[in-house]
Amino acid sequence: MKVRVGTSGWNYSHWRGPFYPQGLPPTRWLEFYAQHFDTVEINATFYGRPKASTFQKWYEATPPGFLFSVKASRYITHIKRLKDVEEPLERLYHDLKPLKEKLGVILFQLPPNLSFKKEIIEIFLQLLDPSIPTTIEVRHESFHTKEFFRLLEKH
Repeated sequence: MKVRVGTSGWNYSHWRGPFYPQGLPPTRWLEFYAQHFDTVEINATFYGRPKASTFQKWYEATPPGFLFSVKASRYITHIKRLKDVEEPLERLYHDLKPLKEKLGVILFQLPPNLSFKKEIIEIFLQLLDPSIPTTIEVRHESFHTKEFFRLLEKH
């Protein structure tokens, strides 16, 4: 098993000096970051929709073998609450295509007040692309059931 080490994001101005060289422009921070870590979590996708050209730049700024963990849009998890998300999921998968083999995993971070409802979760799991590794961060205790884990195994 390979263990990867990375952080949640790389675009932090307070890292200039302690991590990034003082004269390094922010446009080169990811390139520098990728010389020290082999993975990173992208949070920008949780709050907005980066352009395809942005994903392409990130792809080009990182070496072979680097992986991006992408946090899925809060529109899917917090606003739609996993219901009627076929179109937003298709959009997400389309947007991430420029990352190609560097797409490591998509993280769906559920809100703490979203409880387990079998029908909703089952439909959501059926919509996921099985060719893309997916992580679901559950934060409500109602998910701690055998029924939920059986659904995960099924899909």
